[in-house]
Amino acid sequence: MKKFLFTVLVFLNVFMIAGCSDSNDDNGGGGNGVAFPADLLGTYNVTFFGTQVTNVRPDNAFVKLYYVTNNCEEATKLFPSEINKETGEVFPSVINGCTQETQSTISDGTVVISRTNDGALAITSEIKMEGGAVEASAADKYQYTEYYPTSDFLNYEGKGVKGWNYENYKVSDSPTEFPKSPYKITKQDDGSLRIDMTLVDKEVPLISVTIDAVTTVIMTKVSNDTTKPEMDINPFPSSPAE
Repeated sequence: MKKFLFTVLVFLNVFMIAGCSDSNDDNGGGGNGVAFPADLLGTYNVTFFGTQVTNVRPDNAFVKLYYVTNNCEEATKLFPSEINKETGEVFPSVINGCTQETQSTISDGTVVISRTNDGALAITSEIKMEGGAVEASAADKYQYTEYYPTSDFLNYEGKGVKGWNYENYKVSDSPTEFPKSPYKITKQDDGSLRIDMTLVDKEVPLISVTIDAVTTVIMTKVSNDTTKPEMDINPFPSSPAE
C-alpha cells in the first residue's frame, strides 16, 4: 500500500511540473518554464545590413533600382537570384543593382537583445549608414527600430516593428508602426545571429507608392549588456537644418 501511494505521489508531482511547463510555453518563458537561452541576450555589432524593395503598389521601376547594403559581395552570395537581377525591360535593365559605387558604409550598427518582464524576447537596433545608395534614400541613412517582443522560444519568430527614420534632415519625432511585419532570428554556424524581417506596408509619400521591404541583419555579440542604445536625434550634424 505504501509503495502504491508513493507511486501516485510521484506521478502527481511529475504531472504538476509538466503542467507548469505547458503554461509557460504560452508566454515565452516566465517563472520556472522554458526560457530563451541566456546567451542570446546582450549587445551586438552589425556586420551586414541589406534591404530590397518588393511588392511596389502601384508598380514603380525606379524604387527597385538598388539593393541597399554595406557589402554587395555578401549580398550576392545570400541572394544570388535577386541581386543585379536582369528584368528584360528596356529601362531599367537591372533591379536591386549592387556595385562598389552603390555600396554604403555602416558607421554605427548596434543591436540589443533583452528580455521583457514577462520573459518575452525584445530587440532594439540602431543603424547609421553613409555613402552609396543611402545618399538617395534618406530613410535608410538612420534607422532606430524596436521589434515587437516575441514569445516564440521554439522558432524565434515574431511580428511587428516600429521605427524612427532620418527624414528632412532630422530623425522623425514619433515612430511609424508596422504591425504586419514578420521577423525571424537565426543562429548561424559561426555563432553570429541573423534577423530576417519583411517591412510591410511602408508608404513613400514623395512618389506616392506603398512598398514592402525584405531586410537582413547579421551581427556578432560584443557584450552581455542589455541596455538599449540611445537614439541619436542628430546623427548627421553637418546636414542643414530643416
